[in-house]
Amino acid sequence: MKEQLKGDIVVHGSARLAQTLLEHDLVDELHLMSEKRLFDETSDKKSYRLVESKVVGEGVSILILRPAG
Repeated sequence: MKEQLKGDIVVHGSARLAQTLLEHDLVDELHLMSEKRLFDETSDKKSYRLVESKVVGEGVSILILRPAG
């Protein structure tokens, strides 16, 4: 799909879809801004590195992570 489309493929608001994509190494970058835990139900633990973080509003953080490998 990525080879056929130009630009980024973005998932908004679907934790289960995001978990499935993570499990199959189909994520190039994560932009997290959520109170819900995303990584609890994944069967395979992956390593990510934090590439950027910023605080917006009161107590809301945006974290940008990329696969470590």
